[in-house]
Amino acid sequence: MKFLNKRGSTTVLLSLFLASMLAVIGVYLHAASKAAARSYVDAIFELAGKSILSEYDRRLFEEYGVFAVKAEESQVEKKLEYYAKSSFHTNKVEEFIKNKKYIDLLKLDLQDVKVDLKDYSLINVDVFEEQILDFMKYRIIQKVLPGKETNLSESQSQSTPQTILRNQKIIGSLPSNGYQGGNLDINKLLDEGIPTLQEIKDSSLECFYVNEYILDQFLHQRKNSLEERKTFFRHEVEYILTGKWNDEENYKHVRNNLVIMRTALNLTHIYADPAKREEVLALASVMTPGPEAVATQLLLATAWAGAEAENDARLLEQGKKVALIKTSVNWSLDFQSILSGIGNGSAVEPEQMNGMDYEDYIRVFLYFLNREIKLLRCLDLIQLNMKGNYGEEFDLRNYYGGLQFEAFVQGRKYAFRQKF
Repeated sequence: MKFLNKRGSTTVLLSLFLASMLAVIGVYLHAASKAAARSYVDAIFELAGKSILSEYDRRLFEEYGVFAVKAEESQVEKKLEYYAKSSFHTNKVEEFIKNKKYIDLLKLDLQDVKVDLKDYSLINVDVFEEQILDFMKYRIIQKVLPGKETNLSESQSQSTPQTILRNQKIIGSLPSNGYQGGNLDINKLLDEGIPTLQEIKDSSLECFYVNEYILDQFLHQRKNSLEERKTFFRHEVEYILTGKWNDEENYKHVRNNLVIMRTALNLTHIYADPAKREEVLALASVMTPGPEAVATQLLLATAWAGAEAENDARLLEQGKKVALIKTSVNWSLDFQSILSGIGNGSAVEPEQMNGMDYEDYIRVFLYFLNREIKLLRCLDLIQLNMKGNYGEEFDLRNYYGGLQFEAFVQGRKYAFRQKF
């Protein structure tokens, strides 16, 4: 009898031990299934998000190096739900196994998906700038290879018809519409001093990359073609600097700023050069003897500097180089030029032509241009050109460089952020 009691006690003890072990195993299985579910859901939605981003506009990328997908929040939500439910046990796989013995340890049930795209809108200058920086990381190296870009000849520059944007609906839809101020201030440029190209590069790598992107992707006075792309404006970089709807006015405004800047620099050279300074003072003393000679000297020196600046602009238009800070060998015009003129459309070449070309001077102007307006006007040009080439319905407000969404699965919230 005692033996039977001992056997019964052992059985009870083993049963309790086995029950405890099964309970522990059940707890571990439950924890493991929850961990597996979290990992599985993360993987599914990461892949689903990448599938959405894979639908990027290839023409936009091929022409401007910009990754963006055309999307609406409701459409993205439906696509994410479809991708997720196709991977959870809520599809034909479930139908196939529903009559078989099957334990679904994950028990995944998608309740809802909420998408928010606004933080990744392409007309957000931070999003657009980040895309530019990513693109330029390899484009800078790529630019050393021979390209298809061609320079304007003087005759081509003069024969281009004038383009004016008059459509108010299109103007109202441009990303820069409503942005106030931000144009290039030539007086500020002169007050702060004109940096060298190396100083521009060293001051801000982000600014440098954006400016190089502009010069690489858009046309200007000395570049009239870019991989056979059709553009609305021919003076695209000049539009970025000026923002006028008249193509020719954009160039004239930039050219005027160029002449003003060169006049100030040339005037500095005249007063720093003893021979030129004495020549101007001698004539001023003859014209207005006495104390008034100083004021007359300034007027004559300014006229000489202005004539030299006009000649500088003509040289730059012809693809020549003009030194930023001149010496006597870089100087083109003698003093008689301000009396006789320098000819209609002609340019006098100095003894030595070195320094900066038209594009280099544009780099200086871009450096001083407000960051936001610079990026917004880039977007203007992209939108105008894409509308003209691929359809009037194109609108950058419908394009996004990433997405943010929340998925609710089995009562648990999962948050995701994905971008190109």
